[in-house]
Amino acid sequence: MFREAIKDDTFLAKYMDYMDPLETPLAYDFWCGLWLISSAVSRTMQVARPHAPVFMNLYAVLCADAGTTRKSSAIRRCEAVYRAAGLHNNATLITGSCSPEAITQELVTRTEAGQPASANIMVSELVTFLGREQYTMGMPGLLTDLYDCPDYRDGKRVNDAEQHIRNVFVSFLSASTPSWLVRAINPDVIEGGFTSRCLFIIEERRKRIVAWPDEGSNAGLIPGCVDSLHQIMSDAVRYSNRGVTLTENAKTAFINWYELRKNEAHDPFTTSFEAREDHHILRLAGLLACNDRSFVIDVFHIRHAIRIITHHKHTAMDLFGMGKEAYKLVNGIDKLRLLLSNAGELGISQQDLSYKLRNTLRSRELEYALVIMHELEMVSRYEVRTQGRPKTIWRGTTKLLVRSLQQLLLERMKE
Repeated sequence: MFREAIKDDTFLAKYMDYMDPLETPLAYDFWCGLWLISSAVSRTMQVARPHAPVFMNLYAVLCADAGTTRKSSAIRRCEAVYRAAGLHNNATLITGSCSPEAITQELVTRTEAGQPASANIMVSELVTFLGREQYTMGMPGLLTDLYDCPDYRDGKRVNDAEQHIRNVFVSFLSASTPSWLVRAINPDVIEGGFTSRCLFIIEERRKRIVAWPDEGSNAGLIPGCVDSLHQIMSDAVRYSNRGVTLTENAKTAFINWYELRKNEAHDPFTTSFEAREDHHILRLAGLLACNDRSFVIDVFHIRHAIRIITHHKHTAMDLFGMGKEAYKLVNGIDKLRLLLSNAGELGISQQDLSYKLRNTLRSRELEYALVIMHELEMVSRYEVRTQGRPKTIWRGTTKLLVRSLQQLLLERMKE
């Protein structure tokens, strides 16, 4: 699906070759490459949709359980090309923990210096950026507000000093485990619109298994990637007055999809995402057009964009498409898995599990979850004789972190 959307001898084709020796999934390689294009064209390009122009900025989150798909490797390799291309000279680069106030001040400073208020956020662990510390609580709101790349943002500090931000462009790339996302991205954040602006790239399998990677790992391909990226940047400036346009056939294909699409909304996440699904499709089609340097969206771009965005919508629905009661259940199951994982080979008694999960899972929910996990071979059970009645000990197996089994467990728990 992802390779089919890439034309030969383009930046994305070269970037995929650069990433080929690694275990990272194709979806990660594809979206990291698109994020680099997004950062390169910045505000010079937009899909000129009447009354609702679509800028090329991306909010993308790579999603998988810890250590399974090399999320951090994907972002590190992306950063290597980003820096080699000198993109950090055109925008503020944020790679670690930062407060909303610090980002705002950086955009104000760029505005005062006569520069576009551009910031590229590339953080390998989302928990570092959207953690639970008090100073990060406003981050989803700030990113939501800046997503549409407003021309102006004015405000005041605590001391009544005026702040002015002009020509905003913020692009965001990070990674997270699904369980942390479910805990952090609560219904209030969903209803606030942050998740509808994000693409969650959820993958479970690596594209290959590499026991001993080559030390170079195709690092010699970076110059070719950089040259292609610079060509895109140069052409973007040349065509900036007209932006990314659509052929008549592409426009017809997009209108047909828009008018005939089925409304799958049955939860807050899907409802909010589908409200912006058309923007995601036009943005992806526009980035693909930037990639082949035509800067004209044709039917090829539209069809692949529809297919890919629909795929990511459905995988994200499995993660976020639930109500508040389901969120509580997911949190409880996640904490149960964490306790079992931390207990290691020694295991943990059911009595200790019950005590530590007393505020998260009801006793009957815990018992039912353990029964299902035992049936799915996610845990093993044994008895330890004591002076009183035997003590039940639970121990996690290698299947404890298999996402498909986690999903099956939740589905059965919600029945």
